[in-house]
Amino acid sequence: MSDFMNTDDELANINGAAGEDDDLVLDLSEDDLSTRRKLLPIGTLLRLSVYDVELTPVKKEGPNKGKPMYKFTFKVLGEGEGKGRQFDVYAPLWSGAFFTAFKIFRALGFETPKPPAAGERTQFKVPGKTKLLGRVLGAKVSKHEQSDRTDDDGNPFINERLGAYMSTEKLDELIGKQGDSSSLDEFASGDGGLFS
Repeated sequence: MSDFMNTDDELANINGAAGEDDDLVLDLSEDDLSTRRKLLPIGTLLRLSVYDVELTPVKKEGPNKGKPMYKFTFKVLGEGEGKGRQFDVYAPLWSGAFFTAFKIFRALGFETPKPPAAGERTQFKVPGKTKLLGRVLGAKVSKHEQSDRTDDDGNPFINERLGAYMSTEKLDELIGKQGDSSSLDEFASGDGGLFS
């Protein structure tokens, strides 16, 4: 018998389950059983942690196939709408399509170059994964977009898209806070942070 179902364990007390062959009874809400989650309204401001970063090539056929991009996984921090929800954002890492990555790096507090003079080029050292994980930024739900995926009934999923990436200071200013750092304490405690 695995030790996670010992009778002393909190999990073993879920409506009396005590052994490997006992059924568990879960108390579920309508949201738990829905294939659709409630959309966050356009304009909703969110405090996000960088939960994961993956360097990956573009897989879609076309002229950008094989070019590098970061797949950021952001997790919503704090209380209220969207707490714990995750967003995947693809940020191209090549000239001509760098704008999303640029906005994210700037919002995370990395020094970003000023645009070079006409006809000139500049170099930017892209932060690695370990420098990005756990950092916090703000963003706004910018639109709702139909997905290619469908639910069991064949209806397309609708997803939120993020935009207007900003520093946490700017986020606090926009939501009327005066530099409240409690949201960062919450991240450090593991509630909604990197390893939860």
